[in-house]
Amino acid sequence: MTHRRVKNRRLAAVGYVWAFAALTASPGARAHYDRRKHQGDRHATALRHLYNRFLGCLSTA
Repeated sequence: MTHRRVKNRRLAAVGYVWAFAALTASPGARAHYDRRKHQGDRHATALRHLYNRFLGCLSTA
């Protein structure tokens, strides 16, 4: 399986803002972000992982 090299920039921008806003409003989101940062992720990568987690929650709802 290959990875896509093209992304929806609007969706990515919204996800970044959504995840960033959740850092101050959600203790769970903050804990996930801090865990990723502790594992060595940079800020943008940790936010992307948080956003992907949010999307996973939406798809199972």
